[in-house]
Amino acid sequence: MFHDNMSLEKINSVKFPKLKGHVKIRLHNPNTWKTEIIEGDNMITDAVSDIFAANYCGITDYKQLLPLYSKMFGGIICFKNTLDITSEDAAKDYFIPDNGVNEVIAHAGQTTFSDQADDVTRGNPLNTSMVVTDGAVTLAWEWGSAAGNGEIKSVGLTHSDVGDAGTGSNSNAFNAMTPCVNAYNGVTLTPYSQTLAYCILFIGRDGYGYRFACSGQTVTISKIVMPYTQTGLIGTLFNDTGMTTHTVSTTVSFNSQPSYFYDCEHDYLWLFYSTSARSVSWEKIRVSDFTNLDHGTFSTDADVSLNCDRYALVAPFDGTYVYLKNYTTGPSPIGHQGIGTLGFLKVNLSNTADQSTTGNTRVFASGGVFVPNKPNRILVGQGFVINNDVTYHTAYSSPANWYEYFARTPVMQQREGLVQLSMQLCTINNQHEYWNAISKFYLATKYNLPSPVTKTNNQSMVITYTLTEV
Repeated sequence: MFHDNMSLEKINSVKFPKLKGHVKIRLHNPNTWKTEIIEGDNMITDAVSDIFAANYCGITDYKQLLPLYSKMFGGIICFKNTLDITSEDAAKDYFIPDNGVNEVIAHAGQTTFSDQADDVTRGNPLNTSMVVTDGAVTLAWEWGSAAGNGEIKSVGLTHSDVGDAGTGSNSNAFNAMTPCVNAYNGVTLTPYSQTLAYCILFIGRDGYGYRFACSGQTVTISKIVMPYTQTGLIGTLFNDTGMTTHTVSTTVSFNSQPSYFYDCEHDYLWLFYSTSARSVSWEKIRVSDFTNLDHGTFSTDADVSLNCDRYALVAPFDGTYVYLKNYTTGPSPIGHQGIGTLGFLKVNLSNTADQSTTGNTRVFASGGVFVPNKPNRILVGQGFVINNDVTYHTAYSSPANWYEYFARTPVMQQREGLVQLSMQLCTINNQHEYWNAISKFYLATKYNLPSPVTKTNNQSMVITYTLTEV
């Protein structure tokens, strides 16, 4: 008798190199010829290696992340305060801090800008000092006398696009930036014109895919075998083999689909339904046993619109606050199927009286955010960035074809990390497709200066970063 055994193996993963880095900051005063140089070795965080390891469903197109030096490590940020480099989880603390705790003094990427009038913190790449060899690269950026002025205590590498645009402003570069890499492995989509059978709204803590639909006082939840983080014998992206269906009674009566988010840490599905412009009903369902644990209503300080006649859409959640779509003031929101908003109303789920608005900037918002693992970190969505409770408009991107009023909308599964499985939801013909979305807002390296330096308008600044494979 023969016994064949197959041990657990990684499928479609890439071995990530071990790196070390060295940074040099040079401040030069052309009037006095005085030059100040600060240099030292920096910490390589786990950000980029975690991105490569989190290839959900095996569908990440790694080509969109290469070459590493000019894309994933191609931008730089200089901060007013120090960064955490000593705690036990410092390497995992790679979400970019917001302006409330660490202001950005200077930044630069891989694009040369002729005009800095709309962003005086922005510098340019110094291509003459860039050196690329096998296993090592030196990157360089420069700021003239008018740019990047202020006290600097730390620097870090980031994605080249964040280096170009910064972390939150109304500059032309920031408004044109797409905050996510939609790493779709293909040139065009071939969506499936089927029913909701191919629609997965979130991934549970157990690794299964879930979808739900609300009608009257019932939520019908489907649990689907899906190869999210590991591949089973029967699971495929578009196959409901092994699916089970469960019904949960609710206190609110739904005549359209609510907004929702899935709290993976506690295994809770939260549903939010607008019963009027300033009243929201909520239900909290434990997914493991399909139990309605709690429910309630709260009044809002702004007009919110959470309902959608076709699909439940994700409400951004940062671990403490849920961000509800604000329709109170300003220009008309992007209203088709409820996927746009005029900023957000921020509500503390533990104390719903704790509310604040993040402005009335008109943004595309069809899905959740990349949930940081620390407080006071920048929140990133497909068409917006929230930095220190201010919503900033960005460009939106997706491998989907965009119809008028954004008929096809990407929805991100809310999970902790820089990679999320995203899905196209189409309000025309029920079309669906999946890809991995990757946040560009991370710190790939961290370095605290031995003592602060202050760049003035009498100085130019050049920063060089050398990365070497170990």
